Amino acid sequence: MQEAGGYVVGWGTLALINAGLAKGKNRSGLNWFLLSLLLGPLATFILVAFCENVPSMSNDFEWDLDRPEKTVEGLDGIFDVQKAKQIIAATPREIEKIDLVKNEAYFRSYVDDEVNLKDDIDWNTVDCSIPLIFVRLPGGKLQIDGKHRLAKAMRTGLKTLPAIILTPEESADVKVG
Repeated sequence: MQEAGGYVVGWGTLALINAGLAKGKNRSGLNWFLLSLLLGPLATFILVAFCENVPSMSNDFEWDLDRPEKTVEGLDGIFDVQKAKQIIAATPREIEKIDLVKNEAYFRSYVDDEVNLKDDIDWNTVDCSIPLIFVRLPGGKLQIDGKHRLAKAMRTGLKTLPAIILTPEESADVKVG
């Protein structure tokens, strides 16, 4: 009987360890704890072998703030991308997921043939884990950074991409014209 108690303690300890591993990968610790109670070592294997780290906050990234000024022109004006990155770096926030399937028509029109047909882009160096940046406008939102990440995602069939959407106040701050 005492032997069974040892298994219960070991199983419970493993479930706690898996919950900690899951939290370290920005996943639900509670869900993985409960799953681990059912699956034990198999849950550990799944968590370690197949679950990638999911960035959850904008400060999980090193934003390239030393690049020369970059602006993006939209129908609603010109936006300073470097200033947007500085705001994001200074005020960490949660990262949203943009559904590429639901918004496919919009994104296909945004990623023009010029980007898709460029031969000088090394698509292996385009990191789709870095969030796209959007400004919030009265009629919706406008993507100001991440065109190559979006193009790669569309080419490879990704269904979602991480994104940061600036507040209306921040969007007004990064508008230059």
